[in-house]
Amino acid sequence: MSEAEGFNRAITPEFNLLAMSTEGLPDDYYLGLLDSLLRVRFHIRTEPELQFRPQPSVRIGGHGNDQVIALIGELLEKHKIDFELVAPDGGHEYFSIYRHAGFEKLYNFVEGRSANAVRELGFLVGTYRDEIAPRDSLSVDEMYRLARTVNELHYGTTSSGRASLTDPEQFRDKYDVSDVQPETHVIPNTGFRDGYPVEYIGGIIDALATFRPSISRSSYGMGYVMTPQIRLYRGGVHPAFGLSVQQFCEQQNLPCTTTDEMQYLNTIIDGAAAIDEFAPVVGPYLVAKRDELAYLHGELVPRFLNESHHTKQNFYEIVIDFEPLATRGSRRQRNRKYTPEHFEDVWSEDITPVDRTSSSDESAD
Repeated sequence: MSEAEGFNRAITPEFNLLAMSTEGLPDDYYLGLLDSLLRVRFHIRTEPELQFRPQPSVRIGGHGNDQVIALIGELLEKHKIDFELVAPDGGHEYFSIYRHAGFEKLYNFVEGRSANAVRELGFLVGTYRDEIAPRDSLSVDEMYRLARTVNELHYGTTSSGRASLTDPEQFRDKYDVSDVQPETHVIPNTGFRDGYPVEYIGGIIDALATFRPSISRSSYGMGYVMTPQIRLYRGGVHPAFGLSVQQFCEQQNLPCTTTDEMQYLNTIIDGAAAIDEFAPVVGPYLVAKRDELAYLHGELVPRFLNESHHTKQNFYEIVIDFEPLATRGSRRQRNRKYTPEHFEDVWSEDITPVDRTSSSDESAD
């Protein structure tokens, strides 16, 4: 069965009847996308005599999903926000916004309705605009203060090298900054949203969700256990956003698990029964990953619910049928250990291998 055939077969009636139209998508859906994907960044130009010129931008990625990129592009065009669409070699496309007018328009769109992006945008259109932007350049001490502020704005993820700017302590060591640590700039208090409607959660799922089998060794039975999962992860976020999916699930009486690390969104909908409850509620409000969730829910989850994965042959065939999902998106898991080839090797005498040479599902890995 090809990937397209599997997705088309799996779309359940409730997904068809209630699915959102891509025309006139609600603001809450876009707010879920922006809270999941937007990040304020700073490119630093070093001037003569150790002067620094920060150049802020807003970056909105798509995690390798072309439809997410298209949706964000439509939103930016609708609000007449100037942007550059960047397609780096070997990476995924993303939007960069450099003009202050664009920062203002985005802030006005999310203000009072955001659980994450509003804080970073609020810093740009508030403290940065008023206190930092008017200066032609920054001294070493001033640059160190900004680096510490942005590190706080990103909840420590600056040091990962992914969030922009430099790690403040590395900067301090490199430029011999004084031992006295300056206070960070004020990060303005911004109005956060109250409540998480299903459209907002749909935006988060489309932006961040991965659909994977969790496979591990076991000392019982066949020697392996497998559980389907929906995983949501983003680091360096406001606690309100980190708890958003959990609070939605509690309100809807849906099962999900969230870590207690407040500055991360790290939520798992774990197991066939949990996905079977979650998918009909949220699935109709997806756009970019609607078919993927429908395939998981319609084709794979029932095989776990009827326990067909408890034989080696069926287990192996489910691993194969997970491939269209397990190899999609930005987290392609190129070094996955428990691939179909793994089980063809360890169970070579117990299973009949499936001929996948002509299937469009076969991973390019």
